[in-house]
Amino acid sequence: MSLKKNLRLVVAIVPLLAISIMGNSVADAAVATDGKTATTAANLTLLAKSGPVDPLDPTKPVQPINPVTPTTGDLRIDYISDLHFGTQEISGNQKNYYAAFDKVADLTGHRDEATGEWVTDKLTDADYRDVPNYVQVTNNTTGNWSLKVSNTPFKSGANELKGTVLTINEVASKTDNGDPDAGLFTDSILLKGDGVSDQIVDQDGNTNPTGTWTIAMGTATPGSKAVKLTVPGPAEKVAGETYTSTLNWTLTAAP
Repeated sequence: MSLKKNLRLVVAIVPLLAISIMGNSVADAAVATDGKTATTAANLTLLAKSGPVDPLDPTKPVQPINPVTPTTGDLRIDYISDLHFGTQEISGNQKNYYAAFDKVADLTGHRDEATGEWVTDKLTDADYRDVPNYVQVTNNTTGNWSLKVSNTPFKSGANELKGTVLTINEVASKTDNGDPDAGLFTDSILLKGDGVSDQIVDQDGNTNPTGTWTIAMGTATPGSKAVKLTVPGPAEKVAGETYTSTLNWTLTAAP
């Protein structure tokens, strides 16, 4: 399974989510003709967890400020934050730019029993709060999985910001399955726009890889520098242009 999204200076990556799994089989109660024995049925309907969750607490459903279209599958990417590096002044020196936080609002309503979707009051801008940029993966299988990412050069038409490097630091995970091994996956991911993938998560060997996992890029601490875009001073830059890169995320089931 792979996902492609645009990433701009400004950077845009998105992909995403949700499903429904059902099970029902109900038999009418029946009493034997002798009146001494009877059969009844017990049933359970399962709805897959639907939608994004808080990257710092995967048990809490949230609404990202830029929601996305759901995808389906027992092993799936539910959500990936856009990366926004803002509008910057041209410089002849090497510059580091840092991605803004993602924003989500807590969902405090209830789930629709038929679809599993959250029913909540209308949200306003004031309801949204900062969270780290993050990836969300749900695994409803018993198998392990890995997640890799690569990117293309930052371009605006024929103009390219040559030598630009996207660095993702402090990558950490949380899960709703209570796995005590959830935690830091990797210290640093370097994306140089050459299409070479860097592994962000490898669950190989994890004895409990199921459930919903959030992979946060840093923390929500103000001034976080976890997601960094480095633009060399000598790179040719055109004023007024928005440079865009495509990030390719690949989720793979273990063999």
